[in-house]
Amino acid sequence: MINKQILIILVSLISSLSVFSQISEGGTPPSFRYKNSTRSALSVSQVPVNLDISRLTWEDEMVEQRKDAPLRIAKVIPVNINIDSIGSWTTFSDSVKIWQQVIEAEGAQGLILGYKDFYIPEGAKLYVYNEDHSRILGAYTRNTHPQGGKFASEIIAGDKITLEYVASTISNESPRIVVEDVGYVYGDNFNTALRALPTSPPRINSSQSCMINVNCADGANWKDQKRGVVLYQVKLGGNWFVCSGSLVNNTKRDGTPYLLTASHCFNTNGIVEYETIVVYFNHEFPGCENEDVFPVTSRTLVGTDLLVQMPLERISGGIQTHGSDGALLKLKNNIPLEYKVFFNGWDRRDVAASSGVVIHHPNGDVKKIVTFLPREDLKTPVTTETYRGGSGYNGATNGFWGVFYDGRSATQGGSSGSPIFSQNGLIVGTLTGGVNTTDYCLYRNSQEYFGKFGYHFDYLEDESMQMKKYLDPINEGTLYLRGYDPNNPLGIEEPKIDNSPQELVVFPTLADNEVNINANSIIRTIKVYDLNGRQVYSKSGYNASTTTISVDSWTKGVYSILVQTESKKLSGKFIKK
Repeated sequence: MINKQILIILVSLISSLSVFSQISEGGTPPSFRYKNSTRSALSVSQVPVNLDISRLTWEDEMVEQRKDAPLRIAKVIPVNINIDSIGSWTTFSDSVKIWQQVIEAEGAQGLILGYKDFYIPEGAKLYVYNEDHSRILGAYTRNTHPQGGKFASEIIAGDKITLEYVASTISNESPRIVVEDVGYVYGDNFNTALRALPTSPPRINSSQSCMINVNCADGANWKDQKRGVVLYQVKLGGNWFVCSGSLVNNTKRDGTPYLLTASHCFNTNGIVEYETIVVYFNHEFPGCENEDVFPVTSRTLVGTDLLVQMPLERISGGIQTHGSDGALLKLKNNIPLEYKVFFNGWDRRDVAASSGVVIHHPNGDVKKIVTFLPREDLKTPVTTETYRGGSGYNGATNGFWGVFYDGRSATQGGSSGSPIFSQNGLIVGTLTGGVNTTDYCLYRNSQEYFGKFGYHFDYLEDESMQMKKYLDPINEGTLYLRGYDPNNPLGIEEPKIDNSPQELVVFPTLADNEVNINANSIIRTIKVYDLNGRQVYSKSGYNASTTTISVDSWTKGVYSILVQTESKKLSGKFIKK
């Protein structure tokens, strides 16, 4: 969001062991089974770090005042790491052959890898993990990025990471793994948290205290809509930034992966790498309470194309236009059905919502929700406004919704581009900006501004700055469109919002003495496996939908639970403290 505090929050969401990432298959790097056989021989590439963190922080503060960039999280440092010319090869006794390369950028709070070329042959795998193995990305396979070319990783906590490539046994094709830059996540705010002992893990939930998790009571009637809201990280101008956005439906109702967000998320000096944008889906806590671990539901995809951008101001051919700060992207890959996303509906009518919510990712944090509705002192929470952000940031006349929330929560830096939903459950705008402050909870009664979806749709005469041809490709002419659920047999939103519970809930995610298991049908068998795939627990003969397992004497680490119910197999995860 424009005018928001620049905090490096995304790093703190990498505190737990996790193998979920960009279309990956999970699993454990082979070297973990041979802990002492490769470490001494590993090749280490030192990233040349010559950054003035104080200067970067000052720049971030200036950006707040100038309103010319989204939330910055990292600085890009060029490197040249090629599997063909660097690294260490090892063959284990079981004939598994691996290549390893360590990348170290001293003092970084986290690292993002930018690949010039990324291609994994059939049958091969690539893992990326940090020094203490608290974050594992992969296994990446040929399915991850089959066309090869540019690619990017999620953030990995710490200043030292290892790439581990597992050679194929069914293909002689050579891999192409070329890292061209490293995103250096800086900032001193989280040094203490990131270096905390395992018994006191850092908190992922680092947005301000009034932020409300999307699975609290406020989100009970928005379970479909939340599945369409995403967090994304984008590399532009030698930096990495984060913003929010939403998948949107089109009149073909075919699940084309359109992503609606704010234009100002790409409004900075330098080239925008749309092809390496990393989009996070289902990045949320399972319940209302804050947790200390990376959500196991999180999934990502890499790569987008820019279709439409409607900046607040633009001068072209000597003509100045004022827009509604909208942008429409298209993901390069279709979203897997197992991600269980929802393509949100929209309403382009110029009618103010009487109530509704904003679902967003403040400070790159897990998904949050803020509510607006009529109050005793404010009968009309939404009005038509003109956004005036200063020179270069003055939007279209009457092209924005001015919104007052219910006084309990707010948005924050990183919330830019998040959708505002009307009482009908449809998107009516995207977040542009609000009060110039760093204490968002203190000013949560201040007005915020959202570019009107109707203006995004076809307000400007220049068709290249209209979303209409993408979101209404069949010229249906509809003024509003309901959402689309690709996992629903009919492919359309149910007449009523589904408030049914999750099929399997495992809590607490960070366990000390016991783990509770709740299923939506009768449990028959439970099996538990550690990170190395060893079965550590098995019991049959259950005849209830809930049970508890004692884990008091178990070894610390990540465990996978496989539950066989009367009708299907379900899985979950937890971490033993």
